[in-house]
Amino acid sequence: MSLQVHWTAQARGDLLDIYLAIVIENRSAAQAVFDRLRARVSVLPDHPRLGPRRDDIRLGLRVLVERPYLLVYRLTPDFDDQRVARIDIIRVVDGRRDLARLL
Repeated sequence: MSLQVHWTAQARGDLLDIYLAIVIENRSAAQAVFDRLRARVSVLPDHPRLGPRRDDIRLGLRVLVERPYLLVYRLTPDFDDQRVARIDIIRVVDGRRDLARLL
């Protein structure tokens, strides 16, 4: 059975906000950013531990980078010796922001 990625409502909202902010200026650029972010997440079922742990932001979070954005996610469980049962995308944020404050 393939591991599935679950998007929280907040993460889906973040993705929509990013798209809407860009589409005002350039529809094709907005679609390209949307596609890049979705493609980056698509590797997680096969490589869930790809993003480094970022316990400095909040315990249990991992981050994938798709510049300038960060895809913040959590694994359940997140122990190196256990099989991952669930991947949750928590937020999609601009990496230039104060992450500790956002999360």
